[in-house]
Amino acid sequence: MTVTAPRLPESLTAAIHAAEAVTFDIFDTALVRAVENPVDLFLLLAHEAHCPDPHAWAQARIAAERLARQRAWEQRQAAEVSLPEIYACLAECPEAITLDLAALMAQERKLELRVCQRQPLVGQAYELARRLGKRVGFISDMYLDAPLIAAMLDKCGYRDYEFLHVSSAVGKTKAHGDLYPFVHARHGLDPA
Repeated sequence: MTVTAPRLPESLTAAIHAAEAVTFDIFDTALVRAVENPVDLFLLLAHEAHCPDPHAWAQARIAAERLARQRAWEQRQAAEVSLPEIYACLAECPEAITLDLAALMAQERKLELRVCQRQPLVGQAYELARRLGKRVGFISDMYLDAPLIAAMLDKCGYRDYEFLHVSSAVGKTKAHGDLYPFVHARHGLDPA
C-alpha cells in the first residue's frame, strides 16, 4: 500500500509563488519531535541517563528553564536563554546534585538531533520555494544553539537555505516581535 503525502493548499502555493522570500519556523513546523509532548523528551533523556527519578528530573528540567528565563529577563531583559544557562539553573535543583550535568546536556543535544523529523507538508512548501528560486530562511525562538539546529535541519533534508536565525544566538525573539525586524534589516527584506 502506497501512502500519498498531503497536497499543499492552493492558498499556500499561491503565497509562495508571490513571495520574494519565504521563512519557516522550525520546531513543531518544519521539524517535529518523535515524542508526543515536548516534556517527553526530558523523560526519555532521564531514562536513557538512568536518573533515579525520571519524572522528578523532567520536572526539575522544566523548572530550571523557567528560572533561567526569569533570571535572563531580570538581569538583562533577554527574552531567550541558552541550553547552558538552563543547565546552570538545573545545577541548583536537588534532583540534579548527583548527576553529571555536562554529560546530560550533551546527551540532550544528541537526543534532540535523534528525535527530530521532517514535517512532510512543510517540507513540500520548502521544496516548492527552493524550486521557484525564492530566498528561503529559517527563524526560531529556541534555547538550542544555531549549529545544532542547522544539523537537525540538514538531517531532515532542509539544505541550501539562505539564512538561519535562532533567538538564543541573536538575543531577539519572534514572541516579542523584535526578531522579524532584525531578519528584515539583515537580509534586505521588505516586511510586506
